[in-house]
Amino acid sequence: MSIYFDHAATTPVSESVLNKMLPFFSAKFGNASSVHNFGHEALLAVDEARGTIKNFFNCEVDEIVFTSGATEANNLCLSGIIKSAKSREIEVPKIIISDIEHPSVIETCKELEGQGVTLEYLKVNKDGLVSVEDLVAKIDENTVLVSIMYVNNEIGSIQPIRELGKAIKKINENNDKAWRQAKVDKRGTRPNKIVFHTDATQAIRYLNCDMDWNYIDALTFSGHKIYGPKGIGALICKANVEIEPIIFGGGQEGGKRSGTLNVPGIVGLGKSIDDIKKFSQPMDLKKIEDLRQSLVDKISSEFFDIVLNGNYEKALPNIINFRIKNINAESLMIALDMKGIGISTGSACSLSKLTYSHVLNAIGLNADEARSSIRVSLGNASTEDEVTQFAAILKEVILQIKNLK
Repeated sequence: MSIYFDHAATTPVSESVLNKMLPFFSAKFGNASSVHNFGHEALLAVDEARGTIKNFFNCEVDEIVFTSGATEANNLCLSGIIKSAKSREIEVPKIIISDIEHPSVIETCKELEGQGVTLEYLKVNKDGLVSVEDLVAKIDENTVLVSIMYVNNEIGSIQPIRELGKAIKKINENNDKAWRQAKVDKRGTRPNKIVFHTDATQAIRYLNCDMDWNYIDALTFSGHKIYGPKGIGALICKANVEIEPIIFGGGQEGGKRSGTLNVPGIVGLGKSIDDIKKFSQPMDLKKIEDLRQSLVDKISSEFFDIVLNGNYEKALPNIINFRIKNINAESLMIALDMKGIGISTGSACSLSKLTYSHVLNAIGLNADEARSSIRVSLGNASTEDEVTQFAAILKEVILQIKNLK
């Protein structure tokens, strides 16, 4: 028996995606930058994927930059925008991020902070949500970038992306209007356009990712969280966003990201996006919601010492994060793994020292609570039988761990 409940970490490549990709590993192996027919065939496949992504996100094809995944896409977005800002003589550009961002955002911003960028964190409440009012209060004349993830990968909290985007758009419009209405000799430098970026990796299969509707300027995502291949992702950057490359070479992707295009990966990414419209039907979403509710009901009825982290009613339907009092999550994860169940913990061990989740810390958990937390994330193929088996085995394993103490 095996149960995979770690879909927020990665998903299997779907059969339809795999079948779409396979020819591009062998028969259709051309380099999309080559001018001969082999290259042209590969380029047509890349263009087809761009068209699919364009329609899904409501962007233009030349606004899509393929990368090796969301981590690279986030690095390119943040570093490229700041690099551009500095080239425009904005001496101390400011970035605002939430305090529960993905490490690829936080660590990139810390690196930029060491290069003279001002970094401000937007605190979340106990549900893992930021406030539009708090964001507006932090924005000043040096702010060039706001990066707020659409859905948190640990607790599933869904940020008010459209409201945040609308507020930033209004500030940009008001700043530009005031500048244009000022007398020419008193205008000074045109105000910065504040770019609104979101990492939408966890949101794509469940939420509206129309960039115009959400007032999003830049969006990043990866393939392997949506039943596509690993090693492929994208940054979608609106045409009015000024960004410079951080990888140099042959000038692919409009000069924004050099390197030979990963044609099989791009084909798979496009197909995984195309397949979402087949999944995102009310019946499919209700199935995931019902499974989550069943899981919550089962574990809540079995144990008095289980506490849900965050507010699952305000979170993505496939992610449940909870803690078990006086149970070490690492030990629990290992014991469940030995029973054939794959989940993840709400804490992380580094080689040098024990650490715990910055996300759980941000919503108010102490170190012991965070180290007692696990994340269960459901997927397309998850079943009620698996939920029932998981709850029973979880109870068995917890009792075993307690008896060993």
